[in-house]
Amino acid sequence: MGWDQNQMTQSDPIATPFNRQFSYFVHSYYVQTPPKNVLATVDYGIQLPSIVRQNNIIGMQFHPEKSGQVGLAGLTQFKEMVENADYSRN
Repeated sequence: MGWDQNQMTQSDPIATPFNRQFSYFVHSYYVQTPPKNVLATVDYGIQLPSIVRQNNIIGMQFHPEKSGQVGLAGLTQFKEMVENADYSRN
């Protein structure tokens, strides 16, 4: 629990605002997922996924709403992605 620094592992617009930025983690749970789904990690002695994405499903291990300005930037990025999404595809 506490603040930790995200490191992007793949290029993706949703992860960009968090790259090399500190965000706030409230619990110690983490997802186990294939590396192709991991956009960013944090170092807790091992690399843990902090941002994951599979198609249009996005998950963040940390709490953007508790992560100050960097969290606000990430939520703004998410809002813009939703507003600009192409909903003509299923």
